[in-house]
Amino acid sequence: MTLRMMLLFALLGTNACGTTQTPPRPDTSVVASDTASVDGPVWETLFASGFEDPDPIREGWSRVVEQTPADQPPSRVVQTGERTHSGKGAMKFYAGKRGLNPRIRGDQSFEAKAEVVKRDLFLKEGELVRIEGWYWLPPDEDHHGRVLMDLECGNKECGYAGQLGLRLFLDNAAGYLTLRTNVKWRSRDRGITRRRGSRPVPTGTWFKLSWWIKLGQGRAGWTRIYVDDALLIAAQGSTLRPDGLGNLDHYTTLQVGLTANGGLSGTTIYVDDVRLDRCVAGCSAPSSRLAR
Repeated sequence: MTLRMMLLFALLGTNACGTTQTPPRPDTSVVASDTASVDGPVWETLFASGFEDPDPIREGWSRVVEQTPADQPPSRVVQTGERTHSGKGAMKFYAGKRGLNPRIRGDQSFEAKAEVVKRDLFLKEGELVRIEGWYWLPPDEDHHGRVLMDLECGNKECGYAGQLGLRLFLDNAAGYLTLRTNVKWRSRDRGITRRRGSRPVPTGTWFKLSWWIKLGQGRAGWTRIYVDDALLIAAQGSTLRPDGLGNLDHYTTLQVGLTANGGLSGTTIYVDDVRLDRCVAGCSAPSSRLAR
């Protein structure tokens, strides 16, 4: 074939046998991936802590609380490398059982606490927030009455005595996760009242606790709680501003660890990789079917 004929075939889009050549299709995989990332949910991380620093204050926590009844061993919050979910460190929380109040003679209802506290948040009505953390609970223990997480508004910020809000705790010996409003939430509108999870949480291994909260009044409020991405609790009702508590229109404080131990014995738990995210756009809760 002469050079002139080869040039002619190239211009006509045919090969030497006379068949038409199909031009290659453009690679759209990169474009599709970029589009998906733009159209998907957008979250803003407000706070994250992997407990890699021995001092949680340097990781952004506001304070450490170690509250001890007069007749119990000291509550402790300490960073450790003996058991971690990721990295070199996790936080170890020890709290004794309920006991004598060191300030009120004869009061035996004083609860031990071992927690880290994040203050100066501003989570307001209408927002969807997600709190996640990895927990390790000891096996073969009665876990009843152990509170793992609180979302509250303090008396200085909302003008009420004490802390008001929502809390997650373990209910009964088997360790069913339960959501309820804080006992100081005094209103005829009980909001998200006591709801027990559909199955116990794991023990003796790390599990991811994920708490989704739509901040609102009445049916505008809802919450879903997942353990290892399985839905254990789904509830609808006031998560903010119940009747008679109009100033409770935002939350300022996150507490993590053993935020109260109302159980029959002292215990040690581990927590790692805590984060708080706020939805910016396009977020929706995963599965709506309870795990069994």
